[in-house]
Amino acid sequence: MSASSEQAGLIKGPREFFGGIVLMAIGAGALWESRNLPGIQGFSLGPGTVPTIYSVVLLLLGAGILAIGLVRKGSPLDRPSLRGLACIAASLILFSLCIQSLGLILTSMASFLTAALGSAETRWKETMVASVLLTAFCCLLFVYGLGLPFQLLPKIMG
Repeated sequence: MSASSEQAGLIKGPREFFGGIVLMAIGAGALWESRNLPGIQGFSLGPGTVPTIYSVVLLLLGAGILAIGLVRKGSPLDRPSLRGLACIAASLILFSLCIQSLGLILTSMASFLTAALGSAETRWKETMVASVLLTAFCCLLFVYGLGLPFQLLPKIMG
């Protein structure tokens, strides 16, 4: 028996197995980054309490998903889509470069639509509706709900 066939027998669900590893890595990274924040002190919660709890939960969920990949047969890994990764990275860069000059409304919509370019299966009518709803939610939450000082429109319009 070759080493690859032995490994294939050990990992029955590659998507779950490697997805669990990714979740555990994110949880471990978040736990590491929040290590110096003060936690629970008596009956009061410190600024590090919630990040620590979420990190541990993410680690445990990742371990559970990884275990499922070891015992339950699943589908193989797909080839990664470079188009999707590039469009999501471009949408993040676009958002960070344009948020101050174009405002939250135009930047959110442009970022959402740029990310949607990453899939050949995008249905543009639904994507436009989703971008409008998500932008409205962001405006309501961040500007009106949380009172963050985002400008909504471009500087020349507002």
